Amino acid sequence: MEQLKEFSLVEMAICTACGTAIGLSAVMMLFFVAISLFSGTTVSAIETFMLG
Repeated sequence: MEQLKEFSLVEMAICTACGTAIGLSAVMMLFFVAISLFSGTTVSAIETFMLG
């Protein structure tokens, strides 16, 4: 029983971490797209983003 509880906790932690990462990525992309649309230079903005 103890191992089972531990495993589910680890599983939940992984799910939370992945969910947070995906959520942050989505927010970053939306934020970035919004800036690109406002500036009107989507292509160069994406290139800048990809190149870092």
